[in-house]
Amino acid sequence: MYFIGNNLYQNANTKRHRFYSELLQFATHHGRMISIDEVIRIGVSLGYTPRYVHDELIGCLYANFLTETESGYRITDRALRDFPLYDSETVYKTAEIPYRISFRPNDIKLSYFHLAGMPFEVVEKHKAAKWRWNRSLMRVMCRCDSIEKVNRAILTSVSIFDPFLKLNAHRFADFLEIYGKRYKRSAIYSADVNFRGLFQSDSVEPYAPVYLELKERCINPVDWGGNPFYEDYIAGDPAARQEFLAAALADGMIRRIDNRRYSLTGFASLVINGIKKRFHETRLSVILRKKQDLYSLWLGGNSQYPRFFTDYIADRGLACHDGWFVRESYASLEEIYTAMTDILNFFALHVARS
Repeated sequence: MYFIGNNLYQNANTKRHRFYSELLQFATHHGRMISIDEVIRIGVSLGYTPRYVHDELIGCLYANFLTETESGYRITDRALRDFPLYDSETVYKTAEIPYRISFRPNDIKLSYFHLAGMPFEVVEKHKAAKWRWNRSLMRVMCRCDSIEKVNRAILTSVSIFDPFLKLNAHRFADFLEIYGKRYKRSAIYSADVNFRGLFQSDSVEPYAPVYLELKERCINPVDWGGNPFYEDYIAGDPAARQEFLAAALADGMIRRIDNRRYSLTGFASLVINGIKKRFHETRLSVILRKKQDLYSLWLGGNSQYPRFFTDYIADRGLACHDGWFVRESYASLEEIYTAMTDILNFFALHVARS
């Protein structure tokens, strides 16, 4: 089984969150199954148009929230595991720093996204420290030519963030209203948030060459402007093709467009990119959180990390939970900074490949 714990920057809105919540509540009380008629009924009962429901249904497949079955749709393990995090971890939306650390041929890139609930003063202070601000991507980043410079950049960054890290007291929907933006002529609010998720696939390992070939031919899901594919794109005899299609549909890696055409899902694109771009050797997803005067460290796992690296993480007191290595209750900023850079330095020396 392939998995990767990943920070995902996304624009969340109150309308979609409510719809997904209702679908999840219904399906969990009906054996995780839901028919197209029930999907439409739930959407209409919320005051949504059939067109909106149809578009959001495609979005559910795209995000691996639902998968297709012969009789309708099934709530995925990912939906049951990850979707409740929107509500249960809302408290940290204003008390965390989600970093992405990328090892590239000529440098190491340390970055984070400017998210709802965090004052823009944080960005200004990073700019003063020579970090780069990309307004269109809402991304702040620092390029370093050595691991020593990365360590210094992290120390600067966490010191900037620390005074602003305070727990959020609002529910997720309320958080979107308070810190987000309202759509014109509607009561819908949206906000940019970080989502700590787990991208996990049962079918990637046995069918990795097939997925990599489809990624080359399709480029992206059709929802991202990519190309659809047909059954005859898949190598092998008809029985082998049907076996792959059944496994990929059940795993939420593809969806049907019509009776002949299929599309990769957005979930699949992220998973395949993780393999194609060798994220286990080139990327770390890290979250620092603060609760009162204590800190916690979250490190995204990857099933392709070498055993000696995961053993090293475990030896430093981080336990793996749902694809993330976690240790809580660091007593000071210095202590969590030391723990983070210790793991980062080990990764840079023994694992990373540019």
